[in-house]
Amino acid sequence: TIQQREAPDKLNRVAVLIPYLGPSLPPWFDAFTFSLQASAHTYDWYIFVADAKLRNTPSNVKMVSMTRDDYYHRIARLDEDPPAEYKDVATFVEAIRKAMEKKRVIMVELKPCLATMFSDYIAGYSHWAFADMDILGGNFDDAIQPAITSSNYDITTLSFGDTYRMYLRGQMTIHRNTPLVNSLWKGCDHLVTLGRRIMAFHTSGTDEKWSFQSAEGCISRVAADHKNVSIMV
Repeated sequence: TIQQREAPDKLNRVAVLIPYLGPSLPPWFDAFTFSLQASAHTYDWYIFVADAKLRNTPSNVKMVSMTRDDYYHRIARLDEDPPAEYKDVATFVEAIRKAMEKKRVIMVELKPCLATMFSDYIAGYSHWAFADMDILGGNFDDAIQPAITSSNYDITTLSFGDTYRMYLRGQMTIHRNTPLVNSLWKGCDHLVTLGRRIMAFHTSGTDEKWSFQSAEGCISRVAADHKNVSIMV
């Protein structure tokens, strides 16, 4: 059972969600978290770890110890119509566990779903984001704060100078915390049929048969095609 958290009052504040299942944190972790202090008045970073040891971090970087069982239950909730073989939640969670142990890269695909998976952590925030840990943060407000305080944008992403290309970058993409924006991932067939993909993986007879899908690719197309979603690059 996932415990629900009391919603904070976080108007014009961003909850950045980063799941991390590695056995130990990367060697640059302390430099990464140190760099996030510059935007502490706007950004809270939630790093969910299952195996790695917790570290002392700046006040706006919140390391959350989460069991793998909790992780897998949150993933299982994404597929609202799993195959008949997985109609029992415990059976589905066990299938997810086996798949994740063989292909941890599955978690990378789930970035667009993080608002649904961790809805109890973004409650009360006006925005949420997915991001990577291999970056240095600095003061994000200098570049993207207007997109957060303005009501004109639902999604704000970064670019590498290719602003003509509407692409939601995995390094950092900020979303308005609304039911519409948070459910855009349901337009990606490979995400709403996760149970079927896991079943096919288990019955393939080889661990190499997981068909990896880009986390950013499909959600970029879905967001760009949606007439009620505005994006700033």
